[in-house]
Amino acid sequence: PKFQYAAESDYLNDDQRIWSRNPNSIYRRLHPDNGEYHYVYHNNLALRQHRNFSEEDLRISINIGFFGDSFTENLRLPGPYSFSEPLDYLLNETDQNFNTLNFGVDGYGTDQSFLSYKNFVYKNELDHVFYIFTANDLRNIYENGIFYLDEQGNLKTAPIDKPSLPIRVLSKFHLTYLV
Repeated sequence: PKFQYAAESDYLNDDQRIWSRNPNSIYRRLHPDNGEYHYVYHNNLALRQHRNFSEEDLRISINIGFFGDSFTENLRLPGPYSFSEPLDYLLNETDQNFNTLNFGVDGYGTDQSFLSYKNFVYKNELDHVFYIFTANDLRNIYENGIFYLDEQGNLKTAPIDKPSLPIRVLSKFHLTYLV
């Protein structure tokens, strides 16, 4: 299933991360339990949310960023079942303006989530940052191989080699994963 979701998803090439989401995108996903399709929305900032955020919105509101991968992004369920949508609604029922920003990206791991934060244009506008992870997310650090410690113990970023065009095209076919 991990490879199937990756092959069916729509990603942008990214020089610093394995992939990033397309802004202003809508596509259908299959619910794993009931077999029904639902729509997945990514807003103008490529976050999994129903509404867009302007620069002014981010400047005048209390901004809460949630980072993580599959659990945070919650692609396998309709948007109303992800925690960020109801939280955004409930917080905005108060007398203050809130933006609950869902930075989750399926299958990323902690290292990629850090790069999402680091490369977010409006990161200085985030008032609160939460990172949500499970045990497999820590394992992804070793699988992705994006960061390493040098001989002095300093954290370094490894270069990311992009796959060739034929490999990217072939990876869209599920049978290539069996090979």
